Amino acid sequence: MAYLSYIFFRILVFIFQLIPFWLLYRISDGLRWVIGSVFKYRRGLIEQNLRLCFPEKNDAEIQKLIRGVYANFCDILLEGIKGMGMDEYDIAPRFKVVNPDVLNAYFEQEQDVILCASHYANWEWGISLGTQFRHYVKVTYKPIKNQYINRYVERSRAFDNLSTVPMKKTYDYLQSPAIKPRCLILIADQSPSSLRKAHWHTFLNRDTAFLSGIDTIGRQFDMPLIYADVQRIKRGYYEIELSLLHDTPAQTQVSDITQLYAKKLETIIRKKPENWLWTHNRWKRKR
Repeated sequence: MAYLSYIFFRILVFIFQLIPFWLLYRISDGLRWVIGSVFKYRRGLIEQNLRLCFPEKNDAEIQKLIRGVYANFCDILLEGIKGMGMDEYDIAPRFKVVNPDVLNAYFEQEQDVILCASHYANWEWGISLGTQFRHYVKVTYKPIKNQYINRYVERSRAFDNLSTVPMKKTYDYLQSPAIKPRCLILIADQSPSSLRKAHWHTFLNRDTAFLSGIDTIGRQFDMPLIYADVQRIKRGYYEIELSLLHDTPAQTQVSDITQLYAKKLETIIRKKPENWLWTHNRWKRKR
């Protein structure tokens, strides 16, 4: 069964590789109607979270946000599949870093850094960052249960200046010798699977558990933390602006970095809430 799923996935990636972008977004529009109006995928969860996070918005504004959430979700889903069959240099013009010098300054100092990301707008096309950074880029990920698909995804994301590492092997990777300075990409806005090491902060008016990785790794290895703000300029085109979260994390207290991250992400979400991944059950963990 796992191998059949893998074959279907490869066929899907091949088909999407042939589909031009203008048709991709027509398909996305149709998919948005199907999952949003017909199946109403996680509609209750999305609406509940939006109302709790934005109590100042009226019903018309909430309904408009819900439509935007589905539109964003479908675009990212299909862009992610199409990206599997694209070269990193084909993606780079569509996923452009506007100020890479923020990161490159640390390369000159031969210093490893952490690039903090989130499930906002498109995160899948981050595989093109190896073409835009001088650091060697390492993307952390949670392995897919299907071993065949997981191996394929790993291979499709391995380039000259970028590769992936499973979350559980991050510490081993950072303790290993490096040929040149490294940029470790961490997505830190998911709900933690365990509350044992979670950091709690008020986020979008709600008591929220955060993964502790960026805080723990940043302080232990004293790696400067840079936030990557990804914004959709138009469909299929994104710009990424880098900004410093903290330059000397080893001097901070436990959870300080997580709080900086939470505040930065909240500021971004409040400007365009529909571009965040509201289909994720973000507040399923209670203190």
